[in-house]
Amino acid sequence: MNASDSILDMLLAAQLHPTLARIAILRVLADAGPHAIGMDDIYRALVARGAQAAMSTVYRIIQDMESRRLILREWGDGHRKAIYRLRPKALDDPACIHLVCRESGRVVTLGDTALHAHLLQAARTAEVDLAGQVLRIEVDHLKAPVASVWTSR
Repeated sequence: MNASDSILDMLLAAQLHPTLARIAILRVLADAGPHAIGMDDIYRALVARGAQAAMSTVYRIIQDMESRRLILREWGDGHRKAIYRLRPKALDDPACIHLVCRESGRVVTLGDTALHAHLLQAARTAEVDLAGQVLRIEVDHLKAPVASVWTSR
């Protein structure tokens, strides 16, 4: 399956019509990889690709895609501007642990099955059943990302 098929599948799964603007925006975010980018950067990339869309259209599409859980919003340095990235599938994986920064909203996903099992056992010991649930741990501040973990939001 190529990237275009994947983007079309994402839109259809979210029950969004695959318009040229939506496809172009998802391609820009896919090209950014795991890095979140700001609205201005998204718009500039669209213009550079020859896509014609008003900034208000880009804002509306981004909001639609965020509400349909296709993309994630974080707050950039200084918390003044939102930045966006594609939502990784790992965020919905019940075998992962997510560290959520209260300050920026950034999420670091840990794919450590032994730690996950240990936390579930500790919860059972405390008479709490968390089986099948996504585990999220809130922290006050996440420092710079570590190369060995997946980062998302």
